[in-house]
Amino acid sequence: MRYFCTSLGTDNLTRGLALHESLRAQAGDFELVILCADPAAESALRSRALPCVRLLSAGELTRRHPPLAAAQSDRTAAEFFLTCTAWLLRDQLPQVPAGVLLTYLAAEQFFFRSPQPAFDAIGTASVAITPQRLPAALANLERRGKFNAGWVTLRHDATGLACAADWADQCAAWCFTLVEPRRHAEQKYLDAWPALFPGTVVLSHPGVNAAPWSLAGAAVTASPGGPLIGGQGVAHAIHRPADRAEVHVGLVAQVDQPMGGQVGPGRRNRFLDHPLNFVFVQAVRRRDLNAGGSAGPLL
Repeated sequence: MRYFCTSLGTDNLTRGLALHESLRAQAGDFELVILCADPAAESALRSRALPCVRLLSAGELTRRHPPLAAAQSDRTAAEFFLTCTAWLLRDQLPQVPAGVLLTYLAAEQFFFRSPQPAFDAIGTASVAITPQRLPAALANLERRGKFNAGWVTLRHDATGLACAADWADQCAAWCFTLVEPRRHAEQKYLDAWPALFPGTVVLSHPGVNAAPWSLAGAAVTASPGGPLIGGQGVAHAIHRPADRAEVHVGLVAQVDQPMGGQVGPGRRNRFLDHPLNFVFVQAVRRRDLNAGGSAGPLL
């Protein structure tokens, strides 16, 4: 059994539904805990009764953790949403069996293969994170963090629990979208983890938590088992809700186009030529329609 958690609000609901669909196809036996960021998202999710899913409301999470509730008063809704990432892990990690891993996934992700290679790489480690893999042209963005908080794995042991508690406390005290030397949102705190928690695994496989910026110079090709990056299988990629069309290629995929948007002729090749894009877009389109949306033509 694999244990995952994520956060979903109205804005990224259909993307989270696509994540769930991909986990059902690729992850084997799993449980996905979804933190419902707003009542509308919670209502929509409860009405679907998704298999292998357990729902947790934001109200319940803040009731359990007064420091998180207090943090809500001094930051924006988006910053509070980021703050909840660490607190969701802190809340849920003690609830998985002792010695077992819990992985936080940003909701805007999609699995194209089994995540088993990532867990093989983690081995017996208590903490695992993924690098940003920034190309030289974007090296300045490392000031926002060397690691991507879209995939964070912790083990239910003393080290994992300490890591979750430390991260949650830091985010309660400060989690803003400002960029400071040692802080940026919830993400830059991860820079210190390899030193603070010896044995932290940095997942180096290019197909784990891949992103548009990590594709610079990479060969993305098709295979019977799914897309490849540099000859290695793409398991999962990130797709963020924004206003542009991009795709992350890895164990998950990232798309920046509004749900139901039209991919114009000028963008057709960039959006569809990567072999993983069409698969992901079709899943999101199905979920958008199932959620009662009015998805426009994709091609």
